[in-house]
Amino acid sequence: MVLINVLFTIHIRKSNLSISDVGLGSSRMQLINENKEEIPKMWPALHNMVIDDQERLWILTITDSDSTYKGWVLNKKGELMAKFNWSGSRNERTPEVSPLFKIKNGYLYTRERDIRKGIDRIVKYKIIFKEQ
Repeated sequence: MVLINVLFTIHIRKSNLSISDVGLGSSRMQLINENKEEIPKMWPALHNMVIDDQERLWILTITDSDSTYKGWVLNKKGELMAKFNWSGSRNERTPEVSPLFKIKNGYLYTRERDIRKGIDRIVKYKIIFKEQ
């Protein structure tokens, strides 16, 4: 079991959710129209949280941008180690499947998909923390 004492406070402002801007297919739009009273007015604040093999907590938050998430990395003591921007479309976010995001041995692995272009691959990024 990994325990992380969070000493750092992250202030996150939720973004407005406009169903008309999401670009959903007709079957999902029909489901939404049938359940309008249950649809939230805001996007969830968190997109994803992952603990890596060094017991660091990686957090991706949803921003006002459709193409960028805000990332935060906390160490085991809950101290902020890094902040970063991560590209990705919140409109393609699905609550039933969390995004593939794994950090191990100094690398971040993620799945990049573009169904329109027929791209579906695992991409590996080297992680380098720089002192400020």
